[in-house]
Amino acid sequence: MGDRICVMKLGHIMQVDTPDNLYHQPKNMFVAGFIGAPEMNIRPSQLVEHGGRLHLTLGDQRLPLNDRLQSKVETHKNQQVFFGVRPEFVSLSDEPFAEGSCAGEMVRVENMGHEFFVYLRVADYELTARVPSDDAKPMIAKGLNRKVYFTFDLNKCHIFDAKTEQNSLCEPWSITMKNVLIKRHPLRHPGP
Repeated sequence: MGDRICVMKLGHIMQVDTPDNLYHQPKNMFVAGFIGAPEMNIRPSQLVEHGGRLHLTLGDQRLPLNDRLQSKVETHKNQQVFFGVRPEFVSLSDEPFAEGSCAGEMVRVENMGHEFFVYLRVADYELTARVPSDDAKPMIAKGLNRKVYFTFDLNKCHIFDAKTEQNSLCEPWSITMKNVLIKRHPLRHPGP
């Protein structure tokens, strides 16, 4: 496998990067949804101020942002955004988390052997959590179609601009970077 991958959409380059960066630092919603299985949870949200801190809305619930996210998305305050988090960075519990959590209904599970994919109904959408088997089995034993609590590793979350679909937490991929890549790795054409 190459050390750089080019992700394209309809003939346009979306991102050229290492596999690790494509997964952890997708530049836009297309790349975020294209890489990973199960795919990243990407849901509509708003950034609202409450008590002097920005919160992410999930349906009629709010989750406070940490300082890292707060400083990077201040310009999106009171705007529609898309929130993204990979399923392995969603934590579940039968009780609310101390640092802030939201509630969802556990509607179905998929046993993958060493882990479970747990699907939650939150407002009018579904959220996927990827949970190690030992952690998931006690929760699943209590049954489906019941309330559970979830939170995210906010250091692993993404906020996408609703209009441009660009990741607000990543530096934009500039024309200069494209030129550097082209100069470093010019296309080789077969000789005459």
